[in-house]
Order: sequence, then structure tokens, then C-alpha cells
Amino acid sequence: MPHYAVLADHTPDICPGSNAKTRARAMESAGPDGMQKIADDLELSYILEPQHLDPTHRVIAVVDAPSIEAVNQYVFDTGLFQWNTVETFALTPISEMMAKLSDTPVVFDCRGPTAPCARTARTDAWQPSHHAARHPGAEPPEHARRTPADHGP
Repeated sequence: MPHYAVLADHTPDICPGSNAKTRARAMESAGPDGMQKIADDLELSYILEPQHLDPTHRVIAVVDAPSIEAVNQYVFDTGLFQWNTVETFALTPISEMMAKLSDTPVVFDCRGPTAPCARTARTDAWQPSHHAARHPGAEPPEHARRTPADHGP
């Protein structure tokens, strides 16, 4: 049977841990017994039962199901969609995906400094939002203070 991933996230204000209405709805259908009954009714089984990604407001599950429609029905029947943004995905093992690559045409020619992937694959690219989040009040790193002319051709 195919494998699928379910990712769900919500904001703190509608979290079942802080919102009474959401908690009541979650306990009604998304509690341990409710989710398992719904999964059984849809012939869905857990590879990874729903897990909370601490300390976020996110959940992940990996399931075996007859179809993506069954997974989407699970999301609907459990009510997860009512307080979460939910994404469902078909999963492909990396080994299978890599085996398919030889049959896939190459989109970018990555030879030479002007190739599209040479321009986008820089590992020293300055990302101010990431730096500021990790180092509030700190000066940007040296490579971020250089001008484009300093980088050469």
C-alpha cells in the first residue's frame, strides 16, 4: 500500500492547549481512540502515528492508505483541518526517486560560473533574517559586509 505524510500546523491562539473550543473538538475526534477508529474505517494504518513536533504547533504522521483521497478523508473526519493548515503528500523512497533520475531530462547545465545553478548554489549567501534571528544585535559576518565588487566576477 502507498505511504503518505500528513503535516499539520496551527497558531498558538487556536492550539488545543490554549483554546477551549479547539480542545473540545480535538478531544471529540482527534483523541487517541477517535483517530484510530477513523483510521480503521478508512483502511489507513500508521507507519508513524501522529507526533507533536515539540515545541512547535506542528504535527506529523506517516500512514499506509489505499489512496490520497483516503488520507484527505482522514484529515476531514478527524477534524484536523478545522484548527490546522494541513498538507498531505505521497511519499517516494529516495532510492526509487534516484533511480528515476536517469530518465529525467536535465533542466540546468551546471558547467561554468554563469550557469543558473552556479549562481543559486552559493553557500556563503548572506541571509539577514536568519542571522538576525540567531544573533540579535550582532554585526553581520565579514562576508556580508563586502560589496558585490569585492566578490569578483
